[in-house]
Amino acid sequence: MVLLVLDKHAKPKKGPLMSLDLARNSAVFRRFFSEDRRALFEQVRDVSQRVLAPDTCRLHTGNATLEEKLPELAQFRGVGIPAEFGGIAEFQGIVDMVILHENLAYGSASASAFFDGNGLFATPIMLAGTEVQKRKYLTDLVAGKIVGCYGLTDLQCGSDVANMSTLRFAKQGEVYVLNGSKTFVTNAPIAHFTVVFAVERGNEERYRNITVFIVPAKNACADGFVAEKPMDKLGWRASHTSIISLDDVSATAEDIVGKIGDGFLIAVTTLAYGRLKIAAEALGLMERALDEVIKFVRERRGVGGPLHLQPVAQYQIDEIAQLVQATRDTIYSTAFLAETLDSDGKVTNFATEAAQAKSFAGRALQRVVNLALPLHGGSGFTFEYPISVIYVDAPLYMIGEGADNVLAISTGASIVGK
Repeated sequence: MVLLVLDKHAKPKKGPLMSLDLARNSAVFRRFFSEDRRALFEQVRDVSQRVLAPDTCRLHTGNATLEEKLPELAQFRGVGIPAEFGGIAEFQGIVDMVILHENLAYGSASASAFFDGNGLFATPIMLAGTEVQKRKYLTDLVAGKIVGCYGLTDLQCGSDVANMSTLRFAKQGEVYVLNGSKTFVTNAPIAHFTVVFAVERGNEERYRNITVFIVPAKNACADGFVAEKPMDKLGWRASHTSIISLDDVSATAEDIVGKIGDGFLIAVTTLAYGRLKIAAEALGLMERALDEVIKFVRERRGVGGPLHLQPVAQYQIDEIAQLVQATRDTIYSTAFLAETLDSDGKVTNFATEAAQAKSFAGRALQRVVNLALPLHGGSGFTFEYPISVIYVDAPLYMIGEGADNVLAISTGASIVGK
């Protein structure tokens, strides 16, 4: 029997309890994280608070650039990459990637977006690439010699991967010639290489007509590759996003990831991992929103006295904290599941859980910002306070890595069955 000490357990803790206090006291942190993972969490949060958080608003408004911050974030490039290809031996799992993205987003969603671009480039290669591809691209990615991006989203069908059509390839002799475009490609204007998902011209067999290629990008001076002007986005403004176009870009068999026709399976598996990282970023933004609103209400007076003593503020902040706690448990439960092997030694299927975690986190973030911004009053309507940046970054998490409504329909259909 576990004995409770009444003077420690009978009363709630006294605040202010910031997001780091809640995280450190969670079952995830105290029970399920290894000592190494607790250290990683603390390390990334510390760097994020020192390097990114003071400039959250300046990064959004263009008065600071992400490129200025990347040297101090370089130490995390090896997280989630196998040690044999330059990754950090202690931190090769999806849980480690979730820890990284949660805490980077705490300081700047744009910074975590840069790592998203690199990670989406790396994941198909880790899943299905050859030994040569892994050694070449993953090693250079970790060393900072290259930046990667991921060309999946179609100009015509968005989240409907099986019906992509705007980038096609045809075999001509010993080479494969790619023509067409992809959109919403994070890191595209600064990338050296990209993985792209192309439909075989003349092949209408859904799910088996998509192939993944690695092709040189703009910063590798690739012939026929164009990254359009960076998009003027609502959020993620310090992150570079654009349409890419390929005009008679040639690839060889050595540039194919997996086999001809494997693209759909590679895409949906990559997205399952990507959804956990996106969900983690939403959690990081929620934690930052909680901290910002606690700091604000403790410094300001409301009608009738100090704002932090007003019941309405306390009620709303409690709801924010509840959402943070629930979102953390949902995400890390799925991340640990994604590291679990079944009786055959294969990774347990976690696609439905990843989609639900991403959807839950995205919706929770919308609720959090809609509670936190009004508590800032008029100050929340200016880009002088980080809550305003979080507010405009938040809608991305209902869209990125699969639109929320599409995910909900898909997972609901999976649950009820045919």
